[in-house]
Amino acid sequence: MSKDRVACLSDWVGRNAWTGGDISSNGEGAGRPDCDAVKALRRCLDSLTDLLLFDGNVFDVLRKNKDGKYAIASRGDSNLMNLFENILQRDLRRVMADFSYHDLDPIFKLFVDLLSKDSVLKSYFNFYNTSTMDKKVFAYDAFNKFINNFREQSSGADFTKTVKNRRRAASKNARSALNLINNLFDIHSRLLVVRVDLSYVNGSILCSDNCKSAHLDLEKWLRHIRSGEKFSAFVGYIWKLEFGPSRGLHFHVMLFFDSSKARNDINLGKMAGETWINLTNKKGAYWNCNANKPYYEKRGVLGIGSISHDNAILRKNLLKSAGYLAEVDYYVALSGVVGRTFGRSELKVVVKKGGRPRKNQSAVCH
Repeated sequence: MSKDRVACLSDWVGRNAWTGGDISSNGEGAGRPDCDAVKALRRCLDSLTDLLLFDGNVFDVLRKNKDGKYAIASRGDSNLMNLFENILQRDLRRVMADFSYHDLDPIFKLFVDLLSKDSVLKSYFNFYNTSTMDKKVFAYDAFNKFINNFREQSSGADFTKTVKNRRRAASKNARSALNLINNLFDIHSRLLVVRVDLSYVNGSILCSDNCKSAHLDLEKWLRHIRSGEKFSAFVGYIWKLEFGPSRGLHFHVMLFFDSSKARNDINLGKMAGETWINLTNKKGAYWNCNANKPYYEKRGVLGIGSISHDNAILRKNLLKSAGYLAEVDYYVALSGVVGRTFGRSELKVVVKKGGRPRKNQSAVCH
């Protein structure tokens, strides 16, 4: 496998996802089963990547001697053997159940497709429980052949192009979000950043049939934020739609306010969340991340609250968190049936005559 291919896989699958925080307004963890499901997916993808990057047979090659006993002709890798067992017996089944509404990454889809077509391999999910060495030898040989075929299929030009297209889509949204934030800082010396997660009670919006109503709820909520008297200092937003097995469809939202006109970010987050509940006829639920700033500060990832344009640390954390929110995840993305999964406000810049460069223009959010 080429160095470029290795670098692509390592960056694509092994990257760290920044959520900006899934902590509720009372300090408790929010959506923990969803986080666990994502971790299971990442673990599975990391294992698949390790299989692709390993040269040689993953499983021991066993040969029968003249005396009828088996000896190791070529030793595999015990760690990868265990990883492969976990994929087949645990990770694969969980991922398929938890992410039925998602367009999973090309590596995972290729693995599942090849598995569905391999009649021998499907019969040996529990090969470690085989009763005879003859069966184990047959299973080991089948697994090595399958993994080698998996590597060969993943190295093709069409597959590599699919991977690059996936990354390109993620990068496009990320750049769009970062450009918005940097443009806002060009106009406002300080921004008040509010992060809220909008969901539904008991994950009541669970299927694609309800995606349209969820989008309508979000549009109505954003209109209220843009025009509401309580949010008069509002200057922009970024949102991302996600789906979790426990929370159903939910939105991660960043709201930006002019910090010279707005002060209490915790209260703004609470008002935004209560507005969501009211507009959804109490079917909605929310998490106010700004009520837990000490938690993020302790982890060194604080990127919400009042942020000055020249505060390098907070601004870097904000950009990193926003970049995650904007991306169509490298490893999992909602399928096309749910409609748009990312949105941001647009700026109409009005240039005024005179004044210092930072003070000479204003922005209207649309």
